[in-house]
Amino acid sequence: MYELETSQGATLLRVSGAIDDSSKAAFREVLDFARLNAAGQIIVVLDDCPYFDAAGISVLMQAHNAWGTRLSVSLPGAGIVRRVFAVTGVDRVINVKDSIVAPMPALVLS
Repeated sequence: MYELETSQGATLLRVSGAIDDSSKAAFREVLDFARLNAAGQIIVVLDDCPYFDAAGISVLMQAHNAWGTRLSVSLPGAGIVRRVFAVTGVDRVINVKDSIVAPMPALVLS
């Protein structure tokens, strides 16, 4: 599932669910839609993406090659998706930010 929102002049593309060969076409389409309809920075938010394989990397790299620094990615500080970006070197090519989703405050029970 994909959600687009605008925040502080940037378009956030929130991805929920795995990105793999079966979902790469939809991912490409929503990235293209964001590019055509966004005025500034596009940030792909992968906080709720539990799996991101070579198919997703390919789509992101194609987008990066076309848009350059207009595209960035937000990832949680740890996890399998962050590891995939590190192992493949994508985090050295595309601007990868730590998660932009603020953590919920801790619930204190007395």
